[in-house]
Amino acid sequence: MRIADKAVLITGANRGIGKALVEEALRRGAKRVYAGTRQPLTHLDGRVTPLILDVTN
Repeated sequence: MRIADKAVLITGANRGIGKALVEEALRRGAKRVYAGTRQPLTHLDGRVTPLILDVTN
């Protein structure tokens, strides 16, 4: 899937597969990455926008 210049939403972004997906989306040129986490998240790349959310239910 081509995501260059697109906005993406990734849940579970503070660890594991979610964290790896954030990095891959940035590597592939995503314009904005909305990173869903349960705890506050900071990222050095300005294209990452952290969102505190819980999608378990």
